[in-house]
Amino acid sequence: PGEKVLDLTAAPGSKTSQIAALMGQQGELVANDNNKIRFFKLKHNMEVLGVNAKLRMEHGGTLCREYPQYFDRVLLDAPCSAEARFVFGKPESTGYWKEQKIKEMAYKQWGLLLAAWGALKPGGILVYSTCTFAPEENELQMTKFLERVGDGEVLDIKILDIKWLPCVKLWKEKKVNSEVVKKAMRIMPTKEIEGFFVAKLR
Repeated sequence: PGEKVLDLTAAPGSKTSQIAALMGQQGELVANDNNKIRFFKLKHNMEVLGVNAKLRMEHGGTLCREYPQYFDRVLLDAPCSAEARFVFGKPESTGYWKEQKIKEMAYKQWGLLLAAWGALKPGGILVYSTCTFAPEENELQMTKFLERVGDGEVLDIKILDIKWLPCVKLWKEKKVNSEVVKKAMRIMPTKEIEGFFVAKLR
């Protein structure tokens, strides 16, 4: 409560509404999505749930430039290649996927990560997540990002009663930052939830 929080890629808004609940609707919550169809789903859901948030439909980089070193917390649940949504025996769940998709998404995530970091107050917290298992979008992305910003600290994540897998330590001869390996999470998909990669940075 009372913090300034940004949900940078928010639609359709389930995480935004959970953030609002945790804030007790006290403080400033900005929820953004630059896809028009998704934005209007976000808008509808926030109205139905009575969430008091500033809703924006901007490119993430453009929005973050308006708020230099402003937010206490930023959630970047990044667009990704969505490998965690593959369903065994359902070819339609993998039909969109190709290796080029990983490269495209990693490029998009990189720009959003740098933008999100610039919008954080010193000492602020960034949660980065994807619903994919591609190390290029997860462990390697975090490793490259920490090298670039120079002042990022990886924080422990405590999520109870969730099955998780160890992070990748090496991928295509590229070594992963040891703090990422120790403290980030690969959450296993189940019948109830999608798989995720999650890292928490300060």
